[in-house]
Amino acid sequence: MKKLINLTWILVILMCTGLTSCSDNDDEQQNTDIELLYGSWYYEDGSYSREYITFQNNGTLIDEEKELIDGSWETISTDRGSWEYTNDELYIEIDDEAIFYTIELLDDERLILSNETINERVELFRD
Repeated sequence: MKKLINLTWILVILMCTGLTSCSDNDDEQQNTDIELLYGSWYYEDGSYSREYITFQNNGTLIDEEKELIDGSWETISTDRGSWEYTNDELYIEIDDEAIFYTIELLDDERLILSNETINERVELFRD
């Protein structure tokens, strides 16, 4: 009888240990406030060239290439596209080219995107 009680306690302890180690936060995901993404961002593409991306809250975006001409940033080309955010991944499509980025950082001033598949990391700044 004593062996049965000990075996029962061992089973109870194993079950409790197994249940508590399987919590929902095992893969803690970044909780990104996607509304911070809305607006215009840029990254340097050389000392006299910048790429501006404006994320609109309706899932569309505007991609502008600008050059520094006579002290001001002049638009050289403009493309339109779309974006979608799911599970800390940002899907961007411009001119039938699509890419997934992982959002590494998103705050009021900086946006850092990465894609391990193409070995790319982009740091953008709020315009």
